[in-house]
Amino acid sequence: MSGSEAGARRPQRLVTRCYEYGVALPMLAFLALTAIREPRQLTNPFLLVWAVSIGIVDLMPVPASIDLRFSLSFPLQLAVALVYPVPVAAFVAFLGTSDLREIRRQIPVNKALFNRAQIAASVAAESLLFHADASLHSPWFLLVPAVFAATIVGYLLNVVVVA
Repeated sequence: MSGSEAGARRPQRLVTRCYEYGVALPMLAFLALTAIREPRQLTNPFLLVWAVSIGIVDLMPVPASIDLRFSLSFPLQLAVALVYPVPVAAFVAFLGTSDLREIRRQIPVNKALFNRAQIAASVAAESLLFHADASLHSPWFLLVPAVFAATIVGYLLNVVVVA
């Protein structure tokens, strides 16, 4: 790589890093404020079970091609969004999301925080949308569209933020 190519990539890397921090830092602030203002919401031992389950499933990606792998944790994250309120669902998603490259230290901390924050944001959006329209005790004709809408919003938000 020539010096001019490396120089041209520096501004691009700076923009990417600013974007990653722009997604990660607000989510970290939201989670910290939740932990400070409502710590009792985060003391349920089942939250750890959910987070560990998501983490384990995330560590078993399904290969789609040589460079692309799919995680099967989306249904677990959606379940957390449906069962728990927004801050709790986001907290569980942030803690539970894992990447083998993160464990092997193959990606920088800012990239790992970005990955966790963008997934927590999509789970928070799913939870917000679902709980605005329904609850787990709602009749099926309210549950089905609420779950469908939450799934679409969570997936689209995930795709848009990563793209």
